[in-house]
Amino acid sequence: MDARGDDIKATAEDLANAAERLQAIEEAKLELTSDDPRLVTLSAEAADLAAEIAQKTRVEYAIATDPDGD
Repeated sequence: MDARGDDIKATAEDLANAAERLQAIEEAKLELTSDDPRLVTLSAEAADLAAEIAQKTRVEYAIATDPDGD
């Protein structure tokens, strides 16, 4: 695999891991009541992960659409 392929694979793995963590957070939130103090912490973590996922997808897209790696 070339460097570009390695970068895409690494980014895809990071994205998959972050998405799994986000799913786990959202499932945990389903079990909480609206006044549970853990809801704030979990919501903040979910927001951070969602932003990270959005950024990494933009990076992955840039890598995938630039065949010369420029």
